[in-house]
Amino acid sequence: MYGALPTDQRQAVEQGRLVEGMERDAVYLAWGRPAGVKEGSSGGRQVEKWRYVNYRPMVTNHFNMGYGYGYGRGCDYGYYDFGPTVDYIPYTAAVVEFRDGKVTGWEQER
Repeated sequence: MYGALPTDQRQAVEQGRLVEGMERDAVYLAWGRPAGVKEGSSGGRQVEKWRYVNYRPMVTNHFNMGYGYGYGRGCDYGYYDFGPTVDYIPYTAAVVEFRDGKVTGWEQER
């Protein structure tokens, strides 16, 4: 795929950049596989949008307590647990738009 690209697109791929007029293969090489693809039509032309996802950490604090049984040993116990938990929340980091198979625009979060 890389060898079939025009010189300007090869340079953009090497730098992880997009340029208008790029084909799908060049975008795939520059940014990787998209998390999702939407297809449609606008003004009689095929439109395709590739969505790229990233993850934000979200820290929450929790406190749990409870009462349990000794699992056949005849003793009861209480327990507690507290501290931060980190979850990673997905968000749309970039969208690339293609018309007739070529990049017409993109937007990405900084």
